[in-house]
Amino acid sequence: MDYFVVLKMILDYIENHIEDNFSINKISEISGFSLSHIRLIFRGAVGRSLSSYVRSRKLSHAAWDLGNTTNSIIQIAIKYGFGSHETFTRAFKREFSITPKSFREKKLSISRTLIVPGIFGPMVIKKEDLIKMDNIKKIRKGDGYKILDGVPYISYFKQEDIEITPYPSSLKSCLKYIGQNISYSKLMSASGASFRLIWNTQYWDGGNVGIMNIRKNPIEPL
Repeated sequence: MDYFVVLKMILDYIENHIEDNFSINKISEISGFSLSHIRLIFRGAVGRSLSSYVRSRKLSHAAWDLGNTTNSIIQIAIKYGFGSHETFTRAFKREFSITPKSFREKKLSISRTLIVPGIFGPMVIKKEDLIKMDNIKKIRKGDGYKILDGVPYISYFKQEDIEITPYPSSLKSCLKYIGQNISYSKLMSASGASFRLIWNTQYWDGGNVGIMNIRKNPIEPL
């Protein structure tokens, strides 16, 4: 049996009712399957237990509130169903290896990620990604530069995939950040960037860059 629709419904429900004090039994009820069966297929598809996933999503939303509101830690804890400051702090540290207080003081970054098609939710950026972002900010700091928190930066001289036409590369980076992984070639075409390119077979003139990802034969004029 294909459980995709059932899983999408469950993930939708969790994300849209994350502030509600719903029980795991409620998820079983809306799915139409027994609780034991839902737990089994959920763990098989997602890789963690249903109750662990719900707790993780509550903590991710709580992290978003820590970074984007002035609500107290206890207010945020109660909002997401944690009975006390201590219970919330223990769960938060277990999930993110940092206390809620330190998370807020350090102003750590929180991105938005695609949970299921049409539903985006907060996601705490991993520690290794934060280190990379800090290094990027040190390198790029100066007049005329602005780093969007969580959006990977692009380089005009990116070597690994030749995606160095700035406008479609920037679009790709921003769209990937919000969960839409659209190919560079499609963005080249959709943005109109591909139609400005002129291929010069005699020398590299800066205008014949993106065409290498558009045509199989890079010598063929577009």
